[in-house]
Amino acid sequence: MIKLINSSIRNKLLLAVAIALGVSLTSLASISSSFVAFVDVDQARQHAFTSMYAQGLQGGQALRNLVLNPSLDKTGRSNHEKSYQDFDTAYANSIRLAQADPALGAINTEIGLGESTNSVSQANQSVDEISHSIEEQKAAGTDIAQNIERIARMTEENNNAIAETSSAASNLELLASKMQSLVSRFKV
Repeated sequence: MIKLINSSIRNKLLLAVAIALGVSLTSLASISSSFVAFVDVDQARQHAFTSMYAQGLQGGQALRNLVLNPSLDKTGRSNHEKSYQDFDTAYANSIRLAQADPALGAINTEIGLGESTNSVSQANQSVDEISHSIEEQKAAGTDIAQNIERIARMTEENNNAIAETSSAASNLELLASKMQSLVSRFKV
């Protein structure tokens, strides 16, 4: 009888251990899938956000360089365009990842993440307009500088002509004075 009780307790203990092991394995599988989702989705989303931030900084720096030194036209524009292309790529990736997450789907709809794409396009257009305005101002500045140089040359030429005229008038006055003295010798 004791053997029967011991065997019954042992069977119950083995059953309890098997149940505990099953629950542990199920929990471990759930934790594993959560961790994989974290790495696959959350870390990828974090990387996309970090990339958007970095490219935003790059775009700002490229825009600053274009405004301060328009002569960097090709290099500055290509840096600026590349930063915005990389930003758009990271943005599209983050939107794709956010739309795949049902918890974020409602938030995306509420805050209107699609509107920021329009903002980026508007920023690109503004940068193009600023760059075009800078080029026009540069051309106008060059024209003004050339006109000022031409006016300076004309002023110098006028000064030289006035000096020559003054010298000729002095010579005429001297000749007139000599002629007067010569004519005064004769009596008419």
